[in-house]
Formats: sequence, structure tokens, C-alpha cells
Amino acid sequence: MKLSTKLRLLAGLDKKCRYPIQIVRGNKPPTKVGQSYGWETRGGKPIYHPNAYKRKGWSSMVYVSSTNAVEVGEDYLLGLAVEKL
Repeated sequence: MKLSTKLRLLAGLDKKCRYPIQIVRGNKPPTKVGQSYGWETRGGKPIYHPNAYKRKGWSSMVYVSSTNAVEVGEDYLLGLAVEKL
């Protein structure tokens, strides 16, 4: 099993998810961080039913892309490497 897949599973995610892995300082176990994608008004309020605003000229919607990722500490990764030996 690839290390990236193992880290995603340890974070409680599905084996097939493709969130990027971010390495941070410390001994932080793998955790999911970030927000999912969606639509917001220009003021920053979430829009739960974007089809209600689809008429031309009425839209003040802004698409917000996903910021989901898996964060893991560098010391935690070193611990995994030592366990493997």
C-alpha cells in the first residue's frame, strides 16, 4: 500500500479519495482539513440552492473551490518509517 493511501486511511477518509497531503511541523497525526466546494454570494454567505439564482442578470454567485487536504506532521512520518524497519 502506498504511503499516501495509508495516510488518507489513517485520517478516516476513503481509500479512493484524492486530497493532497500537506506536511507540517510537529507530531500531528493525519487529519482532514479544509472546506468542500460550493457557491457563495459576493458578501461571503453560502448559497444552498444555486439553481434558484440561475436566471441571467440575477446572479451574484461566486464559485468557491475545495480546500480539502490531509495534514500530517513530519515527526509522525518519521515514526511510520521507523515502524516499517
